[in-house]
Amino acid sequence: MSFRYYRLFGINTYGGSSFGISEIEMYKSGELIDATDSLPVGAFSASSQYSTTYRAARAFNNIFNENNTGWFSANGLFTNQWICVDFGVPVKINKVVYQADSGNLLTHAVKDYRIEASNDNVKWEIITSGRFKQDNSLQTVNLIKSKILVISQGNPYKHDNINWVNIGSIPTTKVDRDNFYLTHGMDSIAESQLKTLASSLPSGTGKISIAKV
Repeated sequence: MSFRYYRLFGINTYGGSSFGISEIEMYKSGELIDATDSLPVGAFSASSQYSTTYRAARAFNNIFNENNTGWFSANGLFTNQWICVDFGVPVKINKVVYQADSGNLLTHAVKDYRIEASNDNVKWEIITSGRFKQDNSLQTVNLIKSKILVISQGNPYKHDNINWVNIGSIPTTKVDRDNFYLTHGMDSIAESQLKTLASSLPSGTGKISIAKV
């Protein structure tokens, strides 16, 4: 589903008195260019800011490895703070890349988080949630989970997680999560490999159908 607004909601920090983010990048499905690059400064907002120097747009300026120069929430606000981007029109974002500001020994890094989306900036839908590591690496959050219905031996399976495993003698190919598919037993292989597997099934043993949503 496409949304106009996306935000990173920080639940808590690693002990810092505010949140500090060096960079956030968002990617549309199938594109390698950060979708926020073409947006005006006014497209970015936050629940609070330490000062105008540390405004929300600082987290979307393609400057990495910052030390006390990214976006910071107001001092003392170290729980339930968010930073948001308004694309102007609904877009389908499939990946978010996050990097913490490395100042103060990374204590201001986002610990537990939610990625939320909205079309009216009022009602928010939780897309995913998790925990970031306390370091300044580029950490990727995949938003789109491919739901695959596989019928093998006549038994249907439906699952929306991708597992990095092999199936039989067919090796897993590491490609974008959007292009991975589940098979019987909740294994995963690329689409081309899945089609090859489907064509090799003995007659009468069932079939494999791809139903990506």
